Amino acid sequence: MKYLPAVTVICLLTIPSVCVAQQISPNPNPVGNTINVDTKDAYNTVLFNNNGTIGVTFMNGSTLTNSGTLNNNGLLQIAGTLTNRGTLINSGTMTTGPGTLINVGTLTNDGTLTQTEGTIDTTHGTFTNNGTVNGNGHIQGSYTDHGK
Repeated sequence: MKYLPAVTVICLLTIPSVCVAQQISPNPNPVGNTINVDTKDAYNTVLFNNNGTIGVTFMNGSTLTNSGTLNNNGLLQIAGTLTNRGTLINSGTMTTGPGTLINVGTLTNDGTLTQTEGTIDTTHGTFTNNGTVNGNGHIQGSYTDHGK
């Protein structure tokens, strides 16, 4: 799109807090490293491998939008909002509480998904459980359960 640089400059000059989104990093996230998502506009658009911890915090209405492929082999803690528009594969541990996981893409749980509270909304996506789902939260929509 030939107007993108002009639009970006106008956006940054007029409302910078709305326009500055950031790709989560480092990729891959190594074992022992923690990525704290504490903004309203973090995203992933690539093949991202998490071997450490990603924490979507409750502060500032934090959000993480995945439109790529997010492979979680570590810990994914959702206290804010995670919107999955792409592919989210959990082979590690994923927790929601008090956060919300909105799945409009493909969600596969091969690990452990624990809801201490919060909501998982799979109304407009596909959720397949091959692992373990624990907790007191609410799953809105249906899912295929092959779990343990």
